[in-house]
Amino acid sequence: MKNSFLIMSILAIEINAQILPTVPKNVFRITYGNYSSQDMWDSETQNFDFKNIGRAYFDNEVKGDGGVFSSPFDLYHKGSINLDTVQTIESWMNWFNNQKGTNLPVFEAGFIDTSNSVYVGGTFKESLKRKKAYDSYKIEYGLTNKITISVDLSLVSRYTVNQSILELNSYPINGVNDLISYHKNAKLELENFRNSDTYFYMSDSLKYKIDRVYDTLYTENSPHSVLWVFNIGDDPLNNGFVGDRFIPYLRWFNEVGIEGTPINEIGKDTVKLSDLINYYYPSQKSSSGLDDTRIGIKMLLAGAPAWSMSKNKSALYGIVRLLIPSGYTIRSFKDVRQKQFSKENIGIGVKRYSLGLQGDYFFRDRRNFRIFGKILFSASTPERLYTPINILAANHTNPDSIITIIGETYKYTEGSSVFNEFGIGFDPKPNRFRLKITLKNIHKKRDQFLSNDRHWDSWKESHDGYDTAYKKRDIKMEAYFINNHSDNRFGPLPFECFLGLRTNLSSTNTFYGSLMYFGLIFNLQGW
Repeated sequence: MKNSFLIMSILAIEINAQILPTVPKNVFRITYGNYSSQDMWDSETQNFDFKNIGRAYFDNEVKGDGGVFSSPFDLYHKGSINLDTVQTIESWMNWFNNQKGTNLPVFEAGFIDTSNSVYVGGTFKESLKRKKAYDSYKIEYGLTNKITISVDLSLVSRYTVNQSILELNSYPINGVNDLISYHKNAKLELENFRNSDTYFYMSDSLKYKIDRVYDTLYTENSPHSVLWVFNIGDDPLNNGFVGDRFIPYLRWFNEVGIEGTPINEIGKDTVKLSDLINYYYPSQKSSSGLDDTRIGIKMLLAGAPAWSMSKNKSALYGIVRLLIPSGYTIRSFKDVRQKQFSKENIGIGVKRYSLGLQGDYFFRDRRNFRIFGKILFSASTPERLYTPINILAANHTNPDSIITIIGETYKYTEGSSVFNEFGIGFDPKPNRFRLKITLKNIHKKRDQFLSNDRHWDSWKESHDGYDTAYKKRDIKMEAYFINNHSDNRFGPLPFECFLGLRTNLSSTNTFYGSLMYFGLIFNLQGW
């Protein structure tokens, strides 16, 4: 009891005066805070490239024997498609022309510059405005007089992100008109031939082969059809896309497992880039629920804490923290479809480890003047998360194609960071009011993404006008009302209440804004 009385006396004299890094052995410090933040981010001009739509015109990544381009799914060399187990379309059409003296198209390679890929893209700017309201509950416990452990939980009541895509520009494709014209003319030549007397008097086997060539290239349901390009030409983003190859369609099945007619999720037969933006980027995203959980240990390495009443004026602490990914992250697009676009991540989705040092120097004067500083190094472990289906980050316009290209999940590693702060604290009115001013800096390195598509990985990590590496500087000002000292305490219950404001001084590649908060602190003796 004597020891307990001593500790409670220490708490009454010293802990009331300031928020100290640690608490004495067997003492609980419980902190409740109500937080409200607003911030925004306006990007520089960014680029986008629907690379896999460009590959539908000319695929420069698929090569056959001898290093020649030979994708059966682009427009470049349709003659390389197998007509049967022996011949390709090109070889059979050459044979047919020699036999019949005709000059029908053989769908040979050509009509495009193969030294460059086909670029289907443009530029845009992005504006994001976030609002977040949450309650924080932090419990600290003095395991010994030198070691304090803590757990910090936050419940997000409202988290909204208003997003706008601005200055959206797209451009016609260079160098594909000759290729498109070739296929249009080839279709017309085959149709004219099928209406000719030569075709009429041919054997059924030859008619079958000619019809098969035509059906392979010029019917909607063929995987090798080129009809799509006749609708969109060399400017698909402005002319508009047609068909489920490019437009989001919902496939569904009835109660007996029979597939119904796919539903066009945009509701237009011809879909332009602006329609796709409206589909993928609703004006507001929101979420609520538990945030990531933080567990920490703070250890006295040298000196003595202020509550010890020691004559030693300084203290050095070691810090170990673990962030556990308990906050909401988006669900699989396959499960929720378009609903994914209107949800926002609360947590970061990965475990994050932090190591650091904290130092305090107390002048032990009447106004309890104190200077303090902290430095933390943080790194995360890679975790698998569900792929966010964002059209401007992807290489295609169809969400199901995006999932196929990138994968339903990807591996994410948050970039390591260095955080430091320096501040001062003092009592304008001793043992009643306290003020703290803190300058905070953070430098974070680039995130890492690993999916089935290296182009998506690279774009997500950084590109023109955007980078996941960032740095920012904040200033934080806090005022404390202290009601722990027995000489001037109101009521029977000792407590402290606080009011704070954190605002951004500078930021690069990240949000800037402010955070306001208030709360209560209780120090309780454990028995």
